[in-house]
Amino acid sequence: MKFLSGLFFVLGSATALAQPQGINEADMQKMMQQAQKMQACMANVDRSKLKELENKGRQLEAEINELCAAGKRDEALSTAMREGLKMSNDPAVKAMRECSDLMPDISSMMPKIPYPGGNGGEDKDESDGHICD
Repeated sequence: MKFLSGLFFVLGSATALAQPQGINEADMQKMMQQAQKMQACMANVDRSKLKELENKGRQLEAEINELCAAGKRDEALSTAMREGLKMSNDPAVKAMRECSDLMPDISSMMPKIPYPGGNGGEDKDESDGHICD
């Protein structure tokens, strides 16, 4: 009997440690249900089209890096903007975006973790950067 009591204590402790603080069981259940909905949605997304877009993205990255290296910063930026817009309007990307919208914002359920040396970039204005930097 002592063995069973000890085993339940150890298993109970391990379960408590495995669950992040700040997320209760109801939130965890909701997250799991939403993840299943998202997974079912993603099953309908054309994988070959996504692979094609991934390859195109790699080629675009190489092209932009070449333009940056050649000092053609404006051309690199305009190329990135133009091609990025095309990609974001692709039906497969739109379908993925719709699927990801099924997942709740889990950041509101997670405890805040301080970022060493700052606020984790939360207030960083990305518009200050350049594609070549």
